[in-house]
Amino acid sequence: MSSLNNSISKFEEMLKTNSVFYFDSSDFINISHHYIDKANFSLAEKSIKLGLEQHPKNIDLMLLKSELLGILLLISYGFIIKDLYSVDETKLLILPL
Repeated sequence: MSSLNNSISKFEEMLKTNSVFYFDSSDFINISHHYIDKANFSLAEKSIKLGLEQHPKNIDLMLLKSELLGILLLISYGFIIKDLYSVDETKLLILPL
């Protein structure tokens, strides 16, 4: 099992048991990216929130939080993002509100 899979399993176990496990900030970033890639924004948001609780001054987690908020804002305004990392007008579909 890869390191990322181990971290994801540990993170999900932490959520199920309502426990608090320590993760390195890079682990939280990787876990969050995994959930963003899977369009599971709720778990990505939890991962970032818990990451910032353990690493409150981590700039990368702060930037990832703003990236996720931007994605959620686009979705809430009716945009579907086909490619999260190379967004241009040919990759967006505007849906009526």
